[in-house]
Amino acid sequence: MFRSYLIAAGAALLCTTAAAQQKLDPSRMYPITTPVKNAGTVDVTTGKWTKPAQQVKSTGATIFNNSCTWTTQAYYAGYDWCEENYDEGRIPSPSDPGGPSGALAVNTIFSIQVSYCTFTGPAGAGGYDMDLAFYDKLNGDCVGGVPPTPPPVSTTATAYIPLGGLGLPGSTAFGFQACWLVTLDMTNSGMVLAGDGEGTFDGAGADDKFIWMQRQNTTVGALSIPGTPDGFFISGEPATGGFGACSYDIACGTDAISGLTCGTGLDAFDASWINVDGIGVGASGLPAGCPNSVAQYGFGTNCYFFGGYPTAPFASYWLIMTGDARADSFTSYCVQTKATSVAGCKALLTPTNLTLATGVWTSTNIPAAGPSTIVGIYIYTDGVGIGQSAVNVNVPFGTLCLGGFKRSSPTCAPAVLAGVAGCNTGTMNVAVNCNAGALGVAVGEDVNVQLWHRDPTAPGTANFSNAIFYTVQ
Repeated sequence: MFRSYLIAAGAALLCTTAAAQQKLDPSRMYPITTPVKNAGTVDVTTGKWTKPAQQVKSTGATIFNNSCTWTTQAYYAGYDWCEENYDEGRIPSPSDPGGPSGALAVNTIFSIQVSYCTFTGPAGAGGYDMDLAFYDKLNGDCVGGVPPTPPPVSTTATAYIPLGGLGLPGSTAFGFQACWLVTLDMTNSGMVLAGDGEGTFDGAGADDKFIWMQRQNTTVGALSIPGTPDGFFISGEPATGGFGACSYDIACGTDAISGLTCGTGLDAFDASWINVDGIGVGASGLPAGCPNSVAQYGFGTNCYFFGGYPTAPFASYWLIMTGDARADSFTSYCVQTKATSVAGCKALLTPTNLTLATGVWTSTNIPAAGPSTIVGIYIYTDGVGIGQSAVNVNVPFGTLCLGGFKRSSPTCAPAVLAGVAGCNTGTMNVAVNCNAGALGVAVGEDVNVQLWHRDPTAPGTANFSNAIFYTVQ
């Protein structure tokens, strides 16, 4: 069975975080009083719909399932158009000591199922308007208390999925509740999520949990029908389906309301982070034209829950994902000890895909002393059967873990990140097959890679990232 932080840490985790949580007024929970309908499947790249009875092109394995309803009543949480809701969960990797059979370090996402209730009438050709975003990791529960934006979600997320214009259904008539499940066909999107944050189990939520955001952009219902805003299903009932249920080969729970199989997502947490446009953490005030936001309670942008499970619903939200890996797992090694210009900020290197055709070396957590363009290059070794590098040499840039290496520049464009002061969450990327294969990497070869990057504390200062090892598929 999955190793679950909520099972292993139990009350300690809940008590540690509870002090930072703010209780939502019960009026933010709205009973689902109409039958939930399945809208079917829409391909996010083409907009083509298939009927609910038809299967998406490749179902894969269920890698995350958070769909069990609170045993007392089915609710959805109301959101105004100026709010973003950030929830969390964990997709296990092979290095998880308690991980299930089939867990992978790199997961190509095949489908995503989300939910919403709306009182807005027929939405026209564009359909119901909502946005989704996914992060491999983002500081763990309640995003670590750090607001994710600005900069915009669309430029910082691992995957950003705007759904406006795809024809998502609304209500049959204005003012009548309609509640929907929608499956997104992601097989042509190229979306990839790492298991345990970067493919390796660390045993800490901030490093292992993925974060996902949902936002409804409809303003008509929220403004014209007070007390009946649009919103998302509240899901995750540990008593019905334990953490990790209905994922991989773990048995499903049985939903207390619908009687259908369901799951409570692995390491889901009893709270979510709600960003309110233009309102700081703990600030008062409301955005113009957005009277129903959580900022009305005086805590502004913050971590919110419904009062504490089990006396109130578990504050998590409906999400089911299927996926499969494009290649085998990678190994992260060569931990860096040299300090950077930003305390605790060390470059993290991962491959976003282990194939040659679409593989990318991606680094995040790049330190910068101020606004600048940070430049780096990737150094690497490749060859059939060379295995993981055993080199370990201390040099002025940190620990060098490659010998006889090649460089990604000038044969490929150097990795560049438009940085800001602090620890940058943006990405510094180089495609493995860049410039028609100029790197010389071939399918079947073992590859070891490190990032060498500028760290502008003083002229000439630079650092290494960790190293990764994998076999090209």
